[in-house]
Amino acid sequence: DQSLHNSDLEKEEAAAATLDPKVIQELDAKAKEMEKLNLTVMKEKRRQNIRARRGRILRNVLAPIRRSKDRSSAAQSSGSGNDEEKKEDDSNLLREWKRDESDQNGAVLIWWQRTRLGLMMAKNMMKRATVGVVGACMVTVGVPLLVFPIPGPGLLMICGGLYVLSTEFDSTQAMLEATRDRLADVLKIVGIDELRTRMLEHGDSAQSTTHALTVQPQTSKVPDPMPELLPAQELHNPDVAKESDELSEEGGGTAETD
Repeated sequence: DQSLHNSDLEKEEAAAATLDPKVIQELDAKAKEMEKLNLTVMKEKRRQNIRARRGRILRNVLAPIRRSKDRSSAAQSSGSGNDEEKKEDDSNLLREWKRDESDQNGAVLIWWQRTRLGLMMAKNMMKRATVGVVGACMVTVGVPLLVFPIPGPGLLMICGGLYVLSTEFDSTQAMLEATRDRLADVLKIVGIDELRTRMLEHGDSAQSTTHALTVQPQTSKVPDPMPELLPAQELHNPDVAKESDELSEEGGGTAETD
């Protein structure tokens, strides 16, 4: 069995190798269409199940109300007629009341179903609101990033936001596919390594610009060094030595006068 399976795989690989690129692209397109069709069918089945569940819950809730209306109408119609008909109607009403008494145990189930329906609707509304807010924020942040010299971060952020929105809103599926195609084209043209290099260069240039704007240059004049702090090779200069001697004599004269 394993050898037969391997031979089948080899035949399929050989057949795929002999196919034209156009045929392979057509097969890929058909496979994508089948995946989309399966997704739409699954979503439609899930919606039908939700509608059927809601219908069952509503029928269970409305059934006792309809029975009470039928009993009241039967009691009103039994006012005109023979005594035998009245007795028969009374016996029928008694049977219905007994049946309703036996259904009292199902009242808890009806209440739970009603509460469950309300909780499910509230959860779905909260989920849709949360998904909408998160996806819209991601798309809003991604759109300004397209102004940068490299459109990679902006497209990635927009793809993420549209993917989040497509989980609850079907209208964003086409926008997500178009953005994915655009991102694939950018990666084909630029390349992942070059895109990473551009991102790093852009980050370094932005960091240096902000550092230059924040750090102010010192414009105050630096005082001249004292003669005592001059290096030894400058003291050998006769002009510098003369100036230092004069300064030392002036300092000694002022000390004596004091």
